[in-house]
Amino acid sequence: MNFTIKLSFFSIILLVSSNLFAQYDFVCNNSFTYPNRMSFGEWKNALSLTLAKLPKDAIEEASITVYAPLLTYKTKIGLGRGFASTGNFNTNGITFHVYAGVDWSYHFNRITLGVGGGPAYFAGKLNAFGFDSKVKGLLGHNHFLLGIAFDNFTLTLKAEQTTNFLITQFSDNLDVTEEQNIIAGFGFSITIEQPLWKDNFMSLEIKANYMKFYYPVWAVFPTWERYNLFPEVIIGFSI
Repeated sequence: MNFTIKLSFFSIILLVSSNLFAQYDFVCNNSFTYPNRMSFGEWKNALSLTLAKLPKDAIEEASITVYAPLLTYKTKIGLGRGFASTGNFNTNGITFHVYAGVDWSYHFNRITLGVGGGPAYFAGKLNAFGFDSKVKGLLGHNHFLLGIAFDNFTLTLKAEQTTNFLITQFSDNLDVTEEQNIIAGFGFSITIEQPLWKDNFMSLEIKANYMKFYYPVWAVFPTWERYNLFPEVIIGFSI
């Protein structure tokens, strides 16, 4: 009798453990920002909406039209051996930003480290309220990720650095500014991802950008030479 009770108790422990590990794998495999190792050919997609709080320097010069929220499409394709190709496209209606890069990740049980980066091209045009302005530029984004997986959600910390390789701005077809090889700034964020329905996940990211040049505000031709804080709240959905 005693042996039967012990055997039953052991069976329950195994069942609970297997369910926890199954849930843990499910959460890791379906989170997007969490730097999970992807198998070759595995494909992930996500949509997100970014809402930014602008500093006083920018608000005094800009109209609400300039600062429409950023809509973003993100994608990742597994390349094997911890590598994945990544890309995203975002726009606020007057500005378009396209990024393509490569990430690599490494697992320590439930903790995952990731590094990555790549170039991005952005362009914008504003022809309203007496403005006839354009911008185009080449940026570089590099980042480091620290992911922690729990049974029901993942937590990802991210540090990012942005470089302006070349930015040219025009006003009424006149070249008014040109900047090259400038450290644009840094970003630090924390992201929580959890199941929403079936294998679709929802994410909430809080991000602090310390930038000399924050490309969504290009239309007001910012002239400040110091770092400004641009906090962001990013709501995302895997698709």
